[in-house]
Amino acid sequence: MPPTTSLTHIERAEAIERLRQETHEQLARLRAERLASATRNREQLSQQLDNMRHDVATMLVELETNRQTVSEAARQDRAETYNIMRHQVAALLSDLEIGRQMVQVTQRDELNHYMDMLRTNVGTLLHTMHSAHEQMAEAGRAERAEAIAALRADVAQLLEQASANRQDLHAAQREELAAAMNKLHQDVARLMQHFEVERALRHDRTAAHAAPAAQPAAPAAPAAKAAPAAAAAPRRNGSQPKAAPALPPAPKPSLPASLQRITNQMDELRQTVASLLQEHGPTAASQPLAQQAVAVARFEALRQHALILLGETDTASRTLSVEERMEHAATLERMQTTLATMVTDMDLALSMIGGESQPMADSNAPAPTDDLTQLRGIGDNMQQRLNQAGIYTFVQVAMSTPEELRKAAGNNRQARVSDWIKQARELAGLP
Repeated sequence: MPPTTSLTHIERAEAIERLRQETHEQLARLRAERLASATRNREQLSQQLDNMRHDVATMLVELETNRQTVSEAARQDRAETYNIMRHQVAALLSDLEIGRQMVQVTQRDELNHYMDMLRTNVGTLLHTMHSAHEQMAEAGRAERAEAIAALRADVAQLLEQASANRQDLHAAQREELAAAMNKLHQDVARLMQHFEVERALRHDRTAAHAAPAAQPAAPAAPAAKAAPAAAAAPRRNGSQPKAAPALPPAPKPSLPASLQRITNQMDELRQTVASLLQEHGPTAASQPLAQQAVAVARFEALRQHALILLGETDTASRTLSVEERMEHAATLERMQTTLATMVTDMDLALSMIGGESQPMADSNAPAPTDDLTQLRGIGDNMQQRLNQAGIYTFVQVAMSTPEELRKAAGNNRQARVSDWIKQARELAGLP
């Protein structure tokens, strides 16, 4: 390497070293100056802080002194103000109490005056209402008397028309029934004659096998003799067909269970209606209103039961066979006539008492029912059993016997049927 280049590097290193030393000296000089400046500033700040603390302490002492002075003065001012306000409030309360007493006295006087006026007006109004009520009651009685008289005339006319229509209807039904009975008895007579002839022929053949061959036709004479005697069948209504001679009368047939139950209830209903008609006769309209209401309720209940029995009679007749219906035709007709007559009598009794009689219901219409669960000891299941047995109302329960109710209840030993009858009589208004 050339010598010039080496000198240049050495100079450069020396220059850098000198520059580093100068820089270090300057930094030390600046650090010392900064430290001295910071020390001077700290001393100045400490002096200023001490001065400020002294000033603040002085100000706090002065402030406390001023506060105590102001608090004492304000306390005295507030005490004086409170005393003044207390005196003023006491005066206002005294004035208010005096005014309230004066207002109460005035209002009491006005209220007494209003009460006196109100009593006078109410007394006058009550007197006027009583007079008007008496006039309206008198006019209502006159109108009811006229309406009842007109209703009695209409009912009498309707009863006459119903009686005539019923007689015509019964006559036509009797004629149809008589024709059907005659035809039926003629058919029965022919069948009986044919049966007797066959029985005689069989008897002849049996006798022919048992007797000698020389007398084969000997039994024919008794057969020919017995045939006319047994050819005729007895008529159910007692008359004989013209085509055959009469046989000895058959014993009276027994009624089915359904018709027997209806007959028993009809007898009890007839006795109850007769006793009520005797108790509430033509003078029922002059009886007190309470007794009239009770009588109307009883007659309506019995009338409802009669209509139910009438519907049950029609239903029972439909359940019978053709032979049973022909056999018990007279009994069914008598039962329906009796029930219709009882309904008519009770309608007339209701019109005489003042109740409203309803038109006779159709036998095909649904019968009215009562809530039998109101009777103690009857639940929903027991009510269903009674309904299946044809018992739907309180009147039916009251008219039934304990044996019938027990049988309808499925022979339940725990059923207190006697209590049911008593409760049903009370609810139905029956004696």
